Amino acid sequence: NVYTHGSLYSSGFSVVDNRAYDTYSLLEDPAEKNVIDYGDPTKLQGGAFMDFDVYNVNAQGLSGMMRPHLLQGEVMGQNRKQSNGNPLSTYFSPGVTNSEPEFRFVGDFSNTYRQNYPGYANPDLNLRLVAPPFDGAPAYGDPADALGANYGYAGGNKLAGSRYIKVGATIQPSVAAGYNKNDRYQSYMIDGFSITNESGVTYHYALPAYSWAEESYQKRIDESGGLSFNRSTKSNPYAYTWYLTTITGPDFVDRNSDGKADANDWGYYVNFEYGKWSNNYTWRNPSQGYHRDEDNDFESASMGKKEVYYLNAVRTRTHVALFEKAARLDGKGSSPEIFTKQSGGTKYTNDGLFNFNSSQSLRLDRIYLLNAADYSAVANNSGTGSSMIVNARNNSQYPECELPANILDRQDVEAVGRTSLEAKAIRIIQFDYDYSLCQGTANSFDALNNSLTLNGKLTLKALSFKGKGAG
Repeated sequence: NVYTHGSLYSSGFSVVDNRAYDTYSLLEDPAEKNVIDYGDPTKLQGGAFMDFDVYNVNAQGLSGMMRPHLLQGEVMGQNRKQSNGNPLSTYFSPGVTNSEPEFRFVGDFSNTYRQNYPGYANPDLNLRLVAPPFDGAPAYGDPADALGANYGYAGGNKLAGSRYIKVGATIQPSVAAGYNKNDRYQSYMIDGFSITNESGVTYHYALPAYSWAEESYQKRIDESGGLSFNRSTKSNPYAYTWYLTTITGPDFVDRNSDGKADANDWGYYVNFEYGKWSNNYTWRNPSQGYHRDEDNDFESASMGKKEVYYLNAVRTRTHVALFEKAARLDGKGSSPEIFTKQSGGTKYTNDGLFNFNSSQSLRLDRIYLLNAADYSAVANNSGTGSSMIVNARNNSQYPECELPANILDRQDVEAVGRTSLEAKAIRIIQFDYDYSLCQGTANSFDALNNSLTLNGKLTLKALSFKGKGAG
């Protein structure tokens, strides 16, 4: 087995040969070391730091890529073996003064940062046991600045820029039906972000959706000499996305200190309310078959499970928008049976599969704009939701593929009366669809009516705007 180690919380350790990790390389001056005179690539690259993931951020008024940054770090040695077989390991040390990575946007306009690079007092010592000689007092900001050289979060990896990232959302979701933080969250995980843009507007991404039970499988295509494959697994959950749950303005004040934005607070806010639709959505890439490797000798596939949320409502101090959804024929997840392996745990019993055990997806049918006073006109649990669950599925073996009680859907609207809701609506936007495109799509069939006949992909045919009372 090969174990992986993330770089976000690394405190420095020996990177031994049975660990895998993302790296970015240090390339020294080619005038001093080149591939002709120095054919050993480990000497040419000059070492490698553990790399960080890049996070894409998208919202109205905020976009870009962010990643953690560590302003001080040191790498010693390489993963090599001596002639006697003894391993020579790589050692990584984060800065002794700035050891915790901080998030910044890639290419963000920021303050200046300067540090010196002192050498070891005695290079003959065991450098693994000696603290790296990092600059203990790096300079933040302009020394000539009236506020001083340490202006801008001195003493850490926070460097003042045009946008500010707070790890851990400061405002929690107002409504997230079906979300229980204790289900999969661990103390070492990031449960959200609060990001402030140049105008002082803060975007709170406080609803993590988790993926787990991932497998990546690669095998040699030619099996005449026997099966040759490798499989990597990632069993533990991790957040694959964080949903935008609240936007607060620069004038926002959480007056009651409840950690949520509501009518009791001061200032501007917008709440986005979600519901968990699936706690067992299975995916596969590609959905059927395999990806052919560049050398054409190998093919690969990856698979896993994840949570799926849908937006139920958007609320401001004065208005609310409700999103009515319904089950769609296409967009189904893979059957959980894709994980089934042949005896011996080598090959899979199928190359991708869709059937009644697949989780369904939803489509957006209508948007209702109402006054905030009418917010209780319909709720996501007004209806029973029983007809949204596939009866032909083995729901005891594959539970929580659909969780309709958390979703505002057609049955909820019909339970309270569509006419009553339309009478209160200021505006209604209606979407009309068919499945005329891409006939024969593998994951498009009417599972709710026990049919496996293949249909096409969801196709938007018309968009209607209606006024008050659906007029």
